[in-house]
Amino acid sequence: MELDAAVIMSPDFEALAAGCEAYTESSEACSAASVTIEGTEIACAPQGTKMVEPGEQCLVSSAKAQAILLADGASPFVRGYQYYASSESVTCYGLDEETCATTEGCMFDDEYTANDVAAILMVNNKCDGSASSLILQRLNSELEDGAEEFTDINDVYEQFHVPAEYSAAKLADQAEAKAEVAKEKTAAAETAKAAIPTADLAEEDVAKLDFLTAAAINGQTVKKVVATLDAADADTACATTFEKMGLTSDDGACTATAARRRKLLASYSASVLLDPAKVDETAAAAAVATIEADTTVTTTVTDEDPVDEIEDIPNIDATAVEAFKTSAAEAADANIEAQAYQAEEAEMSAASSVAA
Repeated sequence: MELDAAVIMSPDFEALAAGCEAYTESSEACSAASVTIEGTEIACAPQGTKMVEPGEQCLVSSAKAQAILLADGASPFVRGYQYYASSESVTCYGLDEETCATTEGCMFDDEYTANDVAAILMVNNKCDGSASSLILQRLNSELEDGAEEFTDINDVYEQFHVPAEYSAAKLADQAEAKAEVAKEKTAAAETAKAAIPTADLAEEDVAKLDFLTAAAINGQTVKKVVATLDAADADTACATTFEKMGLTSDDGACTATAARRRKLLASYSASVLLDPAKVDETAAAAAVATIEADTTVTTTVTDEDPVDEIEDIPNIDATAVEAFKTSAAEAADANIEAQAYQAEEAEMSAASSVAA
């Protein structure tokens, strides 16, 4: 996609947004999103349109920002770029440094700045580098007397801390680097998982631990379905709950407790956690719709943090879980970013094939 020279040479942020359809779409996706921090809904907006104090910003963490955009249907282009340099990043408005530092999902950056040059470079990435010469021309026209001119677009990317991904080769290099980081972080998290003692855990809890740790490392939530139904015993309650979802007991973990007894049957509360490796989002949605349509069952459905569920496992070693939690969070961030880069690389490759 070619960019109009007048747009790139203009300092007008709004004019820039009209320069590339993909950029406009991604900005709109961000503007429609929001994030809830400690019970307060905070708007997501393109950087450069809303600022608190340049240089001191409480930012939504990388993984959180990407997750918001992913949930809002943003393209791989938006998800794949380093959030702090892109105009699609989000801020936790109104949080001071101390509050920001203790708020999950946020991070404080005392050197952060948002500017239209970073935004232009992001657009140039999406538009296959077609604006590179114009960007150099604009920046050099704004230099103070005696300042050294830019001659290489890659130097501009480096100075403004934006990854250069304006060609398939450069994007592939970034994707490979991100994948390598994700591999290292995942290995560290798996080592921490292996250090969690399992000798005192029930057999079914060991299996639950396995898929919950995997979900945590991948940055996934787990679907919890709590069903209230009549059954002869706890095992039957769990089996029936899976059956009413069109699934089997191999697709997750279940615990059931009796609420009250009525003749031969009792009212049970069956709590099922679905393994995201076996039941993807589409299948989980279908399973939930199936059981919710059953008028003999009362259901509650939530998305849970897998680490929270691990902490609730009876006899689990809290110290080992805490160590795993830290390592898993780093792995999750790395995996989310790597997956986004891989998706963008695939999209660019497909576009190139069509063009050829």
